[in-house]
Amino acid sequence: MKLASQYPVVGQPTTIQLDAPSKEVTITYQPGAPIAKTQVLETGGQLQVQWTPERPGVASVAADGGSQNVSIKFDGTPGLGVVIFIIAGCVLFGGAAICLKALFAAPELENE
Repeated sequence: MKLASQYPVVGQPTTIQLDAPSKEVTITYQPGAPIAKTQVLETGGQLQVQWTPERPGVASVAADGGSQNVSIKFDGTPGLGVVIFIIAGCVLFGGAAICLKALFAAPELENE
């Protein structure tokens, strides 16, 4: 079994080339996880079948001739991931700036 694209992209069709005729191709998104989802593609006896990935992550593509794990990419940069990255950077560097300011502040001298 061979995929036309080494790293399929969510929402973009790709072709699965089978080594031997198979009745169906089973795709399992996030195999082994409790949230695994299965998609079955009918081949109609053909050696090629079109597949459009629905979810990003790891998927197992299986047919009578064997199985193969593939990594499905996002169709773009996830906006929420960028926002979380920026917030985490602000917290990290903001906290570091406050700590350095406190560390290097001149101690106040007490007049007795």
